[in-house]
Amino acid sequence: MFVHRDDPLILEVGAHHGEDSRQFLQVFANCRLHVFEADPRCIEKLRQAVGRHPRCTVHACAVAGESGLMDWYQSGGSPDGKRQDWDYSSSLLKPTAHLEHYPWCTFERKMRVQVVALDRLMFGAVDFIWMDVQGAEHLVLSGAAQTLERTRYLYTEYYDTPMYEGQLNLEGLRGMLPDFEVVGLFGQGLCTNALFENRRWADSPGTPTGA
Repeated sequence: MFVHRDDPLILEVGAHHGEDSRQFLQVFANCRLHVFEADPRCIEKLRQAVGRHPRCTVHACAVAGESGLMDWYQSGGSPDGKRQDWDYSSSLLKPTAHLEHYPWCTFERKMRVQVVALDRLMFGAVDFIWMDVQGAEHLVLSGAAQTLERTRYLYTEYYDTPMYEGQLNLEGLRGMLPDFEVVGLFGQGLCTNALFENRRWADSPGTPTGA
């Protein structure tokens, strides 16, 4: 894998039911994985999937610019009449164009959830941050300036048409990541994913210069 080691420190922000969490633990036999999820419906499933794994730490919260409490717009609805109470689209941000593009997806419930800024957790060198936060990418980044200085790769979902209030497009995210460059784009249609690499770490197998 591109992280060039089998014992990376990985932060998965927006872990849902642990689908990708399990893959990380399988692919990287000695990784240390921290997963973050705020939706109460998902947390129990996430804990069942990876909560007892010795190399995984589950954080039952969202990630934002500051630690505290924030509104959480909980998604629901059914895309096909079979899967009920859709829990894939919840966000710290109020839905906007999402309601037009996915009219079956509802946001009838709002609650308060715990949030944490990554910089408050004081991680050391981070090999990989994986984000799937439904439009709140800029909130994660705004509380992670110090963490990003010590991060090698960041992978995130993004939309060029904002689905949530205040959501940034790819160019907006580039502006928040001046030390990173896009080294891969994946997917097509409304939703795309971008892989960013820290330029300060691109040519070194160790810790980024100055971290």
